[in-house]
Amino acid sequence: MENKFAAGMRVVVRDAEWLVKRVERAKGKGPEGLVELTCTGISNIVRGQERKFLVEYEDGVTILRPEETNLVADTSQRFVKSKLFIESLLRRTPPTDAKVHVAQKAAMDVLPYQLKPAVEALSATRPRILIADAVGIGKTLEAGILVTELIARGRGKRILVLTVKAMLEQFQKEFWNRFSIPLTRLDSDGLQRLMTRIPSGHNPFLYVDRSIVSIDTLKQSSQYRTFLEEAYWDIILIDEAHNVAERGSMSQRAQLARLLSQRSDALIMLSATPHDGRPESFASLIDMLDPTVLPDRKNYEAKDFMGKGLVVRRFKKDIRGEASKEFPERSIETIRVAANAEENAVYKKLATLEFKHIDAKHQKGSELFRTTLTKALFSSPAACISTVKNRLKKLEALAGNENAQNDVDVLKGFLADLETLVDKAKFSKYLALVDLLTGGTAFESSFGWTKAADDRLVVFTESRQTLDFLAKNLPKDVGLKAEQVVVLKGDDSDKDLMDAVEKFNRAENPVRLMLATDVASEGLNLHRLCHRLVHFDIPWSLMTFQQRNGRVDRYGQTKQPLIRYLQTVATEEENAKLFGDARVLELLVEKDENASRTIADPREFAGTKEEQEAHTAAVMQNEAEEAPAPTYNINDPLSYLMLGDAGYLKASEEGENAAAPAVLPATGFLDFANVPGIAPGLGLGNETDVAERSLLFPSDYDFLKSGLSLRRTVDEGAGRIKTDATFADDRRTIELMPPADLDVRLTYLPREVLPEDRRFRLTDDAERIQKSIRDAASNPNSSWPALQLLWEMHPVIQWVEDWAIGAFGRHAAPILNLEDRFDDDEVWILMQGGYPNLRGYTPVHDWSCVRVTAKGAELLPRRDLMSRLELSRPFVNTGKVPDAEPLRALLPQAVELMRAHLVGKRVEFEETQKPLLDKKIAELNAMRDRQLSLFEESDLEQKDGSKAAPKPLSRAEEKRRQRRNYIEGVFKQAEDYAHGVHTLDAEPYIQVTAVITGRLTGAPLGARH
Repeated sequence: MENKFAAGMRVVVRDAEWLVKRVERAKGKGPEGLVELTCTGISNIVRGQERKFLVEYEDGVTILRPEETNLVADTSQRFVKSKLFIESLLRRTPPTDAKVHVAQKAAMDVLPYQLKPAVEALSATRPRILIADAVGIGKTLEAGILVTELIARGRGKRILVLTVKAMLEQFQKEFWNRFSIPLTRLDSDGLQRLMTRIPSGHNPFLYVDRSIVSIDTLKQSSQYRTFLEEAYWDIILIDEAHNVAERGSMSQRAQLARLLSQRSDALIMLSATPHDGRPESFASLIDMLDPTVLPDRKNYEAKDFMGKGLVVRRFKKDIRGEASKEFPERSIETIRVAANAEENAVYKKLATLEFKHIDAKHQKGSELFRTTLTKALFSSPAACISTVKNRLKKLEALAGNENAQNDVDVLKGFLADLETLVDKAKFSKYLALVDLLTGGTAFESSFGWTKAADDRLVVFTESRQTLDFLAKNLPKDVGLKAEQVVVLKGDDSDKDLMDAVEKFNRAENPVRLMLATDVASEGLNLHRLCHRLVHFDIPWSLMTFQQRNGRVDRYGQTKQPLIRYLQTVATEEENAKLFGDARVLELLVEKDENASRTIADPREFAGTKEEQEAHTAAVMQNEAEEAPAPTYNINDPLSYLMLGDAGYLKASEEGENAAAPAVLPATGFLDFANVPGIAPGLGLGNETDVAERSLLFPSDYDFLKSGLSLRRTVDEGAGRIKTDATFADDRRTIELMPPADLDVRLTYLPREVLPEDRRFRLTDDAERIQKSIRDAASNPNSSWPALQLLWEMHPVIQWVEDWAIGAFGRHAAPILNLEDRFDDDEVWILMQGGYPNLRGYTPVHDWSCVRVTAKGAELLPRRDLMSRLELSRPFVNTGKVPDAEPLRALLPQAVELMRAHLVGKRVEFEETQKPLLDKKIAELNAMRDRQLSLFEESDLEQKDGSKAAPKPLSRAEEKRRQRRNYIEGVFKQAEDYAHGVHTLDAEPYIQVTAVITGRLTGAPLGARH
């Protein structure tokens, strides 16, 4: 028989069993090239390894044909061995739809809206998505759901996660504790340790399949760039993705993200603030996800990226109906502190400062130095003193410059006034903070900080000098010891940042207070033991408001977040001008409060943090006005991001601006309650997003218990050390000391995820798991939970599955004699099979049965067999061993029926997929032509739109050639990918998984054709 290799087949190469992932023709060898098989190891010695084999160069490649399957009688009690074998294969069945099959059982209270990003990404031709939900909604959990589903589909073997350095350990814990996804943490020290353990010059990213790395660690080394260019991942996830958007010149972070976007199949980006108001910035993120979508990165519309599974964005109001218990209404209040006499004097002096050199080249839109000093002084005298001294150093270097000398004199005089405020007793805002934290009554008594283990506090400031002042004075003034305070600042190492956050989040740790700059404002979970947050200085950026407050006002918070802003106000009329400008900051507080209740308009957050601060400064300088109430255009990407799919579609039915939502006049925020025809809960999932699965065991606990019990029996029968496992049915807990073959596997896991005593404690009780995660904060020795989630993603379950699949030997299937359920001489042959596509994963798959009786053979769905098995009744193994040869004689006919069935499935697939492929190719061709035409029209234009002066033809031609090649290459790659997704392999794979019989009377079964 001719060897027709197909993805999904099992083959024997070099006396080991392999699963074929791809079949290709190697180029350059003969007229058609050699057959190259990309395989994943199945046998114990090669399990999980990926290798390529050139068929013609191997001594032999044996296809394990389904009709030649060895049939082995199962003598185990109640046929548990067969049940484990069949269920393990069922669990490994790749889902072929966009529903959630596994992740709904993760260690979390899954809500329908959290499933939406996974369903959107899995429905797309290529799973690449920006999850842009608002701060605190749970983007990490949504990403975990999607990654879990990709792994279940065989599309997540290699994973790379990039995040900010303070988030490394938190992200690692979330993915392991809730999803059993082990990420090796390669912080700056860990990456260097890895490189010292591998041969010199070798690529560290090829030695670790699943890792998490700080983006700032990778961006700094050209050596890492070379390693990244040589590696490829199934999934790359970029947290806080707004940090990698392109803004003007390409930052190191943006360059790194651009490179990585081309080094993975799936790409997941997370950001609560994906749009800074400039089209090019947001377009760069969309371009990384799919470079064929936007025709022009400066001029595009929402319809260019909408409905393509690329962006999901929800706000708290959207999901409040589902997660009301998880989002207690927060309390925000501004504490206004009256300036004392000394402060009023300094403020008066600041208002009169005039500079000749510093502001000589001031242009509208830039920040006057007096405004810079105002911002520093609003933070603390220490911050303002530092700002003055730094500028004096620059001015004093300009010897002979009269204007500069004037400014030196002005600043020295102001510095003398500032130094009168160095005494903390003259710093009224600081005294108000102490009063607030010690339960005084001067300003507010309702804050009520108790300093209990579960009542921790975060104090934010933008200034490093203010942070140093607070760290020096605040602990002793509020009655805290040194070990009860952690301080986070931007120049801390990733390890120091993670250690500080861990201390703050552990209940048994003495830490009660965190003092931090905005290095702690992105992504961190600080809500488990903390619901109080103080802004010691008011940030000049709404983005910073959202990021800071999101540390305690986020999914999972059980107490009302209490957020306080401190602001000094003048008591002398002469300072009215200066402190009238401070009203701008009060408006920012009001806008943030409104954003928490309604839905934030992206225009309010337009620009980077630095640009938002510059705009605030311009308003205070009377050089700009507060933004007017926004208007909405259905084609505007910002309006689309605000409205979401449902709002956009409603508007598109009636024309431009027709569905412009009601705007709250004083705030510029949307209130969906006033928008006719737009239902709440935009972009949410629903129960139909979860697939129903039909398995043999009632739960993961029962499956693992049965597997370990059988393994212990087998070990005992073979004279080996018995598998050390104990079961507590009342608590649904299994404890396991790994046997040698499992212990070898564990060496490839991050050391953090392994129990210190190497003994696993597993339960499928999700509530107990979540409690264990919370209780881990009370463990003085480890912040990793003692209990781990018992489900099919856990390495222990996967080890049992592998063992069960190999329990009957190579290329074998069990025979089950169930005389109490089936008729005499009735035979059922259970099979699975499918067609992989050219990308190597399986969009067509089915489980079916062939029922053989005296009347002949017929193909039936698996559910018919499941019904006849009556799983609610225990199986009875009488010990009768049927003759396997007559049953084997039935296999060729059964396999042929299965093959014909799969061919029919293939036809159905192609009938539904061909129109989709044709549409996709047409869209790509149209967009390619559009991009090329735009490039032809604009590539020689200058920034002001005028035509550039004629250049040497060679340069112009080279520019055109490079740009054209880039466009053609991008679209050729996209077209090849689309063909690979929608085109099936030439041959199906089929596996016989079990033969189930009634009482056999000796009739010539092999004659039943």
